[in-house]
Amino acid sequence: MQIKKYNAYRITYKDGVTEHINAENLIQALQNMTKKETDSPVIQTFMVKEGVDTLVEEAPTEVLFTAVGAEGGSLSLATPSNGKIHVGDQIQLKAIPDRNYQFVNWERNGTEISKEADFLYTMTELAESEDTVVFTANFEEADVNWTTSVTPSEATGTGCVAFPPSGKIKPGETLVMLAVDNAQYTFSKWTRNGVEVSTAKQANIKVTPLAKGEEKCVYVAEFNKVGGD
Repeated sequence: MQIKKYNAYRITYKDGVTEHINAENLIQALQNMTKKETDSPVIQTFMVKEGVDTLVEEAPTEVLFTAVGAEGGSLSLATPSNGKIHVGDQIQLKAIPDRNYQFVNWERNGTEISKEADFLYTMTELAESEDTVVFTANFEEADVNWTTSVTPSEATGTGCVAFPPSGKIKPGETLVMLAVDNAQYTFSKWTRNGVEVSTAKQANIKVTPLAKGEEKCVYVAEFNKVGGD
């Protein structure tokens, strides 16, 4: 609360009721009337006194802000890209990862404020070192889900092995795949979702992001039957 110099106004309604309101000006006084015009129209207004000490609530501090999405994602329409907001008010922050990316966190001027992609943030006062607020949505490359299998399927039960069987890995990292053949089947090649990636039994395969239409990577160890057609 604080004390301000306001003017004192007297407002008289048609029903004879009189109301005294302290305000900065007549327009503000009329806006602060307790009686509605529909109940009883105003028939007279005039200023009674100037410079009256009046106890008023302090207006909430207004903060200038900007919201941005780092590489790998964007912001939804729920998140204004910039604007002003009062301290204590809330803003809806919602981050949307691009394909092959996942959300990491929201930061306010470099300090983490949430690991939730979609959340309501209540604005706080600016720190001494701040003159504005920048909300940043951070993203990172998503892990790639992968599995292995053997073809033809009957080769699996006769000693031909592809391992490890499944997992997650970040794009750019390397998977070490091992295929073991036997007297009945010989190893031919490794494929990823139908595309050849190596002809080595022990293959070091650099994982690339999922292509459009792919939900996971299936690495297949292909074998040929000895003496087969």
